[in-house]
Formats: sequence, C-alpha cells, structure tokens
Amino acid sequence: AKSALTQPAAYGEPINLLILGSDKRYKEKNDPGRSDTLMILHIDFNRKKVYLVSIPRDSRVNIPRHGLNKINAAYAYGGPRLSIRTVENFMDIKINHYVQIDFRGFKKMVDALGGINVNVKKTINNRSRRYRMYIPKGNQRMNGELALNYVRYRHGDSDFKRAERQQNFLTALTSNVLQWKSAWKIPRLINIMSKNVETDLTMGQMSRIGGFLRQANKKNIETITVPGSTGMRNGASYVFPNEAAVNAIVETMKKGKSFDKLKSQIESGKINMIGKKVNISVLNGTGVSGLAGRAKIKLKNKGFNVARVGTASGSNYKFTEILTASDNIRTAKLLKKSLPAATEIKVNNKLSGIIVILGRDYTTFKRTY
Repeated sequence: AKSALTQPAAYGEPINLLILGSDKRYKEKNDPGRSDTLMILHIDFNRKKVYLVSIPRDSRVNIPRHGLNKINAAYAYGGPRLSIRTVENFMDIKINHYVQIDFRGFKKMVDALGGINVNVKKTINNRSRRYRMYIPKGNQRMNGELALNYVRYRHGDSDFKRAERQQNFLTALTSNVLQWKSAWKIPRLINIMSKNVETDLTMGQMSRIGGFLRQANKKNIETITVPGSTGMRNGASYVFPNEAAVNAIVETMKKGKSFDKLKSQIESGKINMIGKKVNISVLNGTGVSGLAGRAKIKLKNKGFNVARVGTASGSNYKFTEILTASDNIRTAKLLKKSLPAATEIKVNNKLSGIIVILGRDYTTFKRTY
C-alpha cells in the first residue's frame, strides 16, 4: 500500500516492517507516549527467512531535527513518521511498512487470540511492592495482561533482557500461528489486528505475511538485539549502540545469512574490530588549517585506522566525501556515521583503502559522542 510514511518494496522483494509498541496513557490527555518497543521484522520471501531485530529503547541516536536522544523519544516528538525516519537513518535501511500498537490494543489482541503459549526462559520473581510479579520458568499460557507484563518487565535486569523477552514473545506468537493447521484462521488474525493496531498494511498484504509466517520453518526465524554499552550522559542513562554491529546486522539480513556467527563476534568483542584493518586517508578540502589532523584524532578515538592525513587537490569542497572500493563499503558506511549528515560515499574500485575529503560542512559539524 502507498503511504506517506513508508516506501513499499516491489512485489517479491524483502520487506522491512517496523513494529512500534507505545506506552500511551489514556488517562493523560494529549499524551502521545513513547515507543516502549522498537523492532524491525525483515521478511525475505525468496529465501524464506524471517529476521527480528530489537533496538533497545534507550539507544542514543540522532533524531532528525531534534539531535541526540533516546530513540524512543522520536515517537513522542513525531509519532510513527519520525520513528520511521529515525530508524531508517540509524540502521541505513528503508522501512516499507509499520505496525503500531499500544498497551490497550496489545492486551485486547492477545485475549482475542485466546492467549499465547510462551516458553519463559527464566523465572521472574519480583517481590517489590510496586512491581510485584511472578512468572515461573517453562511453558506458560499468557492472557493479555500477563503477556503485557512479561514483555514490559525490566526491573531487576536490563533493556537488553527485556528485548530478549519481547523477541521470545513474538517468536511464540509466530509459533502459535504455525500450529494453526487451517488457513481459514488467518483472516481471523487479520481481523483482530485491524481492530487493535495502526498500520499502513492493506488486508491483502497482512494476509500474505500471515500466510508466509504460517508456512515458515521455525529454524529460519532469526533474532538479535542491537548491542551496545550502557552509560550516563548529562544525568541520563543511555545505551550507546555498537555501530559496527548495526552495519553487520543489516549486511547479514541482506545476504540471507544466520545471525549465529555475528552473535559470537559480538560476545567476543571481535565485531568492534570491523574497520580497523582498512587504511584511511583524511584529506583537508577546505583550506582550514589543521582540520585533517583534528579529524584524525576523532576518528582514531572511534577505532578507525587513519594511516595518513594530507591536503586535497582543491580547497573548495562544500561537502565531505568518502571514496572507497566496494569491498570496503561496510567500513565506509560506518565511517559516514561519524561525519556530517550530507557526507556522500563514492565508489572507486581502483582504491585499496578509503579516502575522506573533508568539506566545509565538517568545520561546523559537532558530534558529541
């Protein structure tokens, strides 16, 4: 379906569906809420693969026209539209469709489905007065209220653990659909969704996705959470995303590969090595004295291998450019995130390394992390 918010993929091409769970409070007037849950559902119809990528809600990213903030603030600033733009910029992908659901709609949907069987991997036992909750380990039949508590629970562990529970629940939901032996139940699911979610998917598109998931092999469903480190900035707690891992996640999905190898690299810390072996030359294209040297320090602090600095052939570059061979495109994309927004990547397969030509936009560019 055409939407002012998204760009539909051609028929048969993989799609990226953004799932937004908002924490809107109906008792509070004019409360837009924030995106309590952010997930990308990537469906590759030809390869029969399904990927579910969770983005921690406290991830510190650039929100267009609002600067650096927690990614869930994008929803409060501009609803699904700004959330889509923010995720597209952060992940360097196109979002083809979106599904947005709030707490009330989530509970209604789960109850309308008759509950969901979820294999709880670890007992949740919180005895505090405010967040009292007990969900034992093992297979549990969850109604809407219990399911909402399960996917939202974070007290006692981290944003990453909550993302794992959310993935576990959606995988369980998919498994429940897979167990439906009759295709006639798919319209029932679509009818339930249409009453409880906001989406730009047409009935036909929902039917196609539902049918695809019903026939999918559970082994072809891959899940991962965008990794990062936690820390404080200006008195607020954030997750600082591992941008090398973000690029690797996207590349893995594009190639239809498993996340297993990538998860091992993330756990071992090897994913942080991406880009360090590529020689980078930084050239000053502005005439501003010392600019290349200052850029070198900033890039080296972010882990890039800056082999040399110098002066470009001209001094009138308005915008920063990255010249790279296609073999180093992933490193170039990672590098671009540390440079001004207008930076353009140009492919030149005669190059063995990467050349950065600093433009005048770099002189006014400030990156605070």
